[in-house]
Amino acid sequence: MKQNITHFDLNKLSKLIKNKIISPTELLEAYSKNIILKNKKINAVVTISENAKADALKAENEINNGKYLGPFHGIPFTIKDCIDTKNIRTTRGSKIFSEYLPKKDSTVVERLKKAGGILLAKTNLPEFAFSWETNNIIFGKTNNPKNHKLTSGGSSGGEAAAISSNFSPIGLGSDLGGSIREPANYCGLVGFKPSHGLIPLTGHWPEMLLRFQHVGPIGKSVRDINTCITNIYGPDKYDQYSWGKPEYKSILNSQLKKLKIAWCNDGPFIPLDSEIQQSVSKAASYIESFGHEITKVPLDILQKFNSLEISKIIYTAESQFYFKNIVSNKIHLLSQPIKERLDLPPPNLNDYIKSINHVEKLKSWFTSFFSKYDILLCPTGPVTAHSHESKNLNANGQLINPRNALRDTIPFNLTGLPALTIPFNLHSNGLAIGVQIIGGYMNDSTVLKTGEILESFEK
Repeated sequence: MKQNITHFDLNKLSKLIKNKIISPTELLEAYSKNIILKNKKINAVVTISENAKADALKAENEINNGKYLGPFHGIPFTIKDCIDTKNIRTTRGSKIFSEYLPKKDSTVVERLKKAGGILLAKTNLPEFAFSWETNNIIFGKTNNPKNHKLTSGGSSGGEAAAISSNFSPIGLGSDLGGSIREPANYCGLVGFKPSHGLIPLTGHWPEMLLRFQHVGPIGKSVRDINTCITNIYGPDKYDQYSWGKPEYKSILNSQLKKLKIAWCNDGPFIPLDSEIQQSVSKAASYIESFGHEITKVPLDILQKFNSLEISKIIYTAESQFYFKNIVSNKIHLLSQPIKERLDLPPPNLNDYIKSINHVEKLKSWFTSFFSKYDILLCPTGPVTAHSHESKNLNANGQLINPRNALRDTIPFNLTGLPALTIPFNLHSNGLAIGVQIIGGYMNDSTVLKTGEILESFEK
């Protein structure tokens, strides 16, 4: 083909493979060439699978013999380096695990392989997947493909940068506070944190704060996110949070009823870049033009119960307890940022219990909220992609702590609600502006269908 096939999304590629216009080995070679040419400057990919070529040839032979498995068959994918991959180095961004070889695949990797996917590479992350920027003392920092002076976000920043650089069409990250959505937003991609429990966490590390942790896809289109979720959702034998959940309903060939859309671009989302604020308003109006009902809401609850403070208390208390035995006598191997986080004064018991209670109040409030509305639109973050290691973020002239990069995403980790970021508009600085779409618990399909509407907006 004359066109650069690595620019295509997964679904377009799968049709070309199914119709034998391109082959899995040809596609793998194209992505591998991109990695060779560009990864040195981006630093997104950290380990290449030695089995990728053999796996692609196997898929090619199966397809040529009439054994096509579906849209993932012969498609390369990448994986964040804290998700287990059998016999492939999984460093977790730390010198402590620099030579760690998992004995088996995580559930999600196993399922993508079963669907015919080709594991191509592991992608960079901060140490222990525990920061909003991607940098570690093994591999260094990952640069934003749109501007190398800017961060790709974290902690799935390597994954977002890889897909944005056309190193793969689809990949999996994880999200404890915004770690799928912030990098996807910064790199101009679609990122989805599914409802908590929809995707098993088995084989993801660290194994802590699991009631707030999510694994999910980053891709180039909403339909690709749907294809990925369709192949990885559902309970396994090990993750207790994945049991008893309803089946995921694919958005293919489905129709939306008239939706009640709530939207907010002020209140708890202030300070906020003015162009991002305008984009949320424009997104609401655009959805309204499709016949859906929109209502602006205040969301005072997010000011009453500050998710940044709540999560800081809970995450600090539980992570310090969890990492204590893992780090043990290996503190000298840790990066300075992780040392400092583990050395923070532990929260007192009253603050910890109060924070847990506030999480329950947030869950209760949003349960009631989504009995009245189908969807909430809001910003993905207060700013577009910013400089590496920023001491402050400049949100419409106000300087705020850099952890505020997660201010608009972390409430939906605490509540377990499905949340999608989609590049809706372009900022005057040339970077993508993501709008966040949230739905009621296990209403993931409606979130993605709404994303398809915003995806159709001509930028």
